[in-house]
Amino acid sequence: MQRCTRSLIAGAIVAGALLLAGCGGTSNGGGSAPTGAAAPGKPLVLLTPLNTLDPLLATTVQNDMPDDLLYDSIIDYNSKGEIVPRVATEWKAAADMKSVDLTLRKDITFTDGTKLTAKDVVYSIERSQAAGAGVAGLLSGVDKATATDDQHVTVTLKDADATFVGALSKVYVLNSTEVQKHAGADNAQAWLAAHAAGSGAYTLSDYTQGNIVKMTLNPKYWAPLNGRPSTFIMQNITEPAAVAAALKSGSANMSLLPHKDVQEIAKDSRFAAGTIPSGGLNYFFFNTQKGVTADPRVREAISLAFDYEAFLKNTYGGEGQVAAQIGSPLLGYDAGLAAPAIDLDRAKKLVDEAGASGAKLTMVYQPTRPDQQPAAILLQSGLKKIGIDLELQSTTFQNYLASLSSVDTTPDLAIASEYPRYPAAQALLNGMLNSKFVGTGSNKSQYANPQVDALLAQAQVAGDDKARDVLYVQIEKLAAKDFALRPVNTLMWEYSMSANVKGLEANPARILLNPMSLTTK
Repeated sequence: MQRCTRSLIAGAIVAGALLLAGCGGTSNGGGSAPTGAAAPGKPLVLLTPLNTLDPLLATTVQNDMPDDLLYDSIIDYNSKGEIVPRVATEWKAAADMKSVDLTLRKDITFTDGTKLTAKDVVYSIERSQAAGAGVAGLLSGVDKATATDDQHVTVTLKDADATFVGALSKVYVLNSTEVQKHAGADNAQAWLAAHAAGSGAYTLSDYTQGNIVKMTLNPKYWAPLNGRPSTFIMQNITEPAAVAAALKSGSANMSLLPHKDVQEIAKDSRFAAGTIPSGGLNYFFFNTQKGVTADPRVREAISLAFDYEAFLKNTYGGEGQVAAQIGSPLLGYDAGLAAPAIDLDRAKKLVDEAGASGAKLTMVYQPTRPDQQPAAILLQSGLKKIGIDLELQSTTFQNYLASLSSVDTTPDLAIASEYPRYPAAQALLNGMLNSKFVGTGSNKSQYANPQVDALLAQAQVAGDDKARDVLYVQIEKLAAKDFALRPVNTLMWEYSMSANVKGLEANPARILLNPMSLTTK
């Protein structure tokens, strides 16, 4: 993996020509606009989780997937993890890393014909900050954004931050004139939940919240549209049996499915199977501040009571790997930690030392994720062998996040996935481990270690990739020593798709697939 993404963030002008010459990037929209296929392609129906359309929540896959098609982000990443132009064609960080100057494209229009200018970029940043949710967390270091003219914006930061530019890949640019008409008292959150005001490759033609999004190809889009589906429909069907039925009936073209279902459907010649790596991992999260799991010996014992290899084999067909560190291998550093393995004898000894034998714990999981219940059941079985009774409770993602607002309501254990919102280790580790995010839903283990906080602060201002990597390794080792959480496995996404669907592509700035790369024949 090339790492020019990281080294070019600070102290240099990054332009489309430079990326093309030096980093293999592309100046086409969405990171890698498809070429060479007939335009437009046939309609595509993708089955995927959905929530609302508000780009404020683009840090979740439910919103980011349709927003990627309806809007343009300020910058983007290609499949190699390199920053590429989208709305901004150039970005220059100040030598002190306290500001970034953006130069914008001149040829982008919103779907109502209004020209996209610097005021729209400024409004999109300020609106996210004012709303205080979702993308606002990535912009917490922004002091202000200023339009110096129609094509230039300066983003001033509160403190030096060498990795800030990547956060702009999650800021989708809104038509400020249109959105302000509906601002109300909630910064247009109610209106944008069900409407679009973007410049994307698709326009919104029909929408039912949490159920279906129908989009039509935008013929005036500024980047090539060759082969992209003429109509792109996303529908919220995730239960494996219902997904399989929709695919086989022809009412859907593509969906994420468990390994065994993908293999079964692939026996039908009308379908193909595709597997792509994810930047995400599954984790066991502990309540590190309350109850039995506040004892690190208990957290270590729980980590040793899980059969990682059996989980990979039975749930993923052996795809992926047991995770040794918090950060994905795609983030470019190696902490040199050993992958975990089951050891019931040591686990039982630790439980006895902690006086936790006979303890009753609660673990939550999300049944909409086909891998979480099997993991929870396997851990339940392992813990029973070392004298811990584990009660399993199904929950929704929204309810789980709500429980994390307080240490008192945080469950003893949870299995959940985390993904870098963009390919920068700082964003992932800071959110998951910094004590300032206790009670926010980001630091899911409610973990607090002043040494880790100090190292994260140092990494934020380190202008050199190697220097940051050294700090990330120290952070990983401290968190591992504390058993702050337990990385379980790297995630692989397995898709069933109609044979005419092409261009399945992993992208480190997308949680699942890159919808901008898909074509249909």
